[in-house]
Order: sequence, then structure tokens, then C-alpha cells
Amino acid sequence: MLRLFFFLTFVNVIRAQSDPSFEAFIGQVYEIPAKTVMNAKFAYSEDILNFEKLETVTLDAINIPNRETSIPFPGVDRTDRYGMILNSEMKISKSACYTFELSSDDGSKLWLGESLRIDNDGTHKMRSRRDTVFIAKGSIPVKLWYYQGFPNKYGIILDAKYYGPTCPITKDTLSSGPSRSTPIRIKSSVLFDLNSSELNEKSNSVLDSLISEIQASYPKEIMIVGHTCDKGSNSENFKLSKKRANAIQEYFLKNPWPKVIFKSIGKGEELPLVANENEDNRKLNRRVEIFIK
Repeated sequence: MLRLFFFLTFVNVIRAQSDPSFEAFIGQVYEIPAKTVMNAKFAYSEDILNFEKLETVTLDAINIPNRETSIPFPGVDRTDRYGMILNSEMKISKSACYTFELSSDDGSKLWLGESLRIDNDGTHKMRSRRDTVFIAKGSIPVKLWYYQGFPNKYGIILDAKYYGPTCPITKDTLSSGPSRSTPIRIKSSVLFDLNSSELNEKSNSVLDSLISEIQASYPKEIMIVGHTCDKGSNSENFKLSKKRANAIQEYFLKNPWPKVIFKSIGKGEELPLVANENEDNRKLNRRVEIFIK
């Protein structure tokens, strides 16, 4: 019995050491206009930054169960029509696979570094979305979006746990990181200087981390798609997007990829994420997407 106790204690210590740890989540609360909330397609965009600022909140952990609005959200002096963008730092003590689960009522999103890992946005009751991803040892910036619409309940919970040394391929997880249906999206400014197709100095660490993540999922096909905004001519934008996709493919191919088929294409300005109405939107549209099969 004593031997079993020490064994279980040892397992629990190892598990605790491997789980991600977070600094306090700190961020700004914004008032969301009633007309905006009533839009059935309302979701996070950088337009939120233009809304009226309310409080600044600090949360030691994201663990607010679904509850009635009669109990105020910690640090927020209103019951509905607000959104918040929270930032933290996540520390990983061991390179391994980790599972993240984000539950919310209404919408929420989770970014790890520059990568959107969980999209649980929209107007809905309490629901969960999950992502399992390989992460290298070290510190990673974390951004979290949450908003509360009109309903009389709210809640948000972020759970992060060590999964194991490698990631599984299952229906419920993202098979060690990249989704098999949702592309990995990277802003072009992270990898390239403006109007350039040469990878910049910052790109190496970003792509090396991404390569480790993708290789752990044993892909069969990788497709890299370049996109631009609408500045410049159609033909020049197409050429630039193609060259950028090629540059990333060439960097990937410096590593061994047994039996993996690569494709790289350029779409220029054909498929914007958002309307090219201002510079913030154009920054979102200048991007690279990586599809994993």
C-alpha cells in the first residue's frame, strides 16, 4: 500500500511539472454596441479596438463557470454587451503534447503566439472547443478573446493539460497541432518584410517550431497558400503571394519529410479574410495559410 502511495505521488508530481502554467491574464474590456451584438455573424475582429474602453481586468486564472448575470463578471461593471482581450504568458517546462479546452458563453478565441488555436466565437450557450498541440519548452505569449451578448448567463473556462510526449490522431483533437480542416494562419509581417518574398530573421524560430509541430502529426500532404491585400496590381500580388508560398516550402524541405507531398500556390488578393477597407484589415489579409492532410 505504501509503495502504491509513493508511486501515485510520483506520477502526480510529474504531471504537475508538465502542465502549462500561466501568468495573470490582463486586458481591456470594451463596450459592444447593441446593433453589433444583434448581428448574428458578430465575432472578433480588430474593429473591437475602436469600441469604447471600459475597465481593465486582471484574472489569475480563466475559470468562471456558467452563471447568472445577477452575479457580476469579476471586475466588469455591466451585465451584457461587452468584450475583452486578455493577454498572458504561458510557460512550458517540457517539450511535449498539450491539450487546451476553451469553454464559453458566448464567444471566445485562443491564440498561442501568432497562431489561432481555438475558435469558439459567435453567440451561443456554454460550449467547449478543444485543441491538442505539440509545444516546445519555453515561454509563449497567449491572447484570449471573450464576449458577452444579451443572454442572462455568462462564463468562460480555459483548461490546459499535459497530454504526452506525442500527440494522437483522433476525432476530438488536432492530431498534434495543425487541424486537418482548418488552416494554420500566419501574418505575412511575421515572416516577410513589406513587399518582399525573402524570409526575414524572425521567421526561422517561427517556422522551426511549426515544422516540429507538423511533423509530429505524420502528415501525408502539406499545401502552402500565399495571400495579399488589394494594394498593387493583381498580377504583382499574385506573383508575390506565389513567391512567399514557395519560400516557405523551400524552408520546410530543408527537413526530412518521408512520403509527404508538398504544394505551394499563390492566390494574390482573390480571397480576403475581411474587406480591404483600412490598413488593419489589409494586415489581416496579407497572410500565409498552411493546410495539413
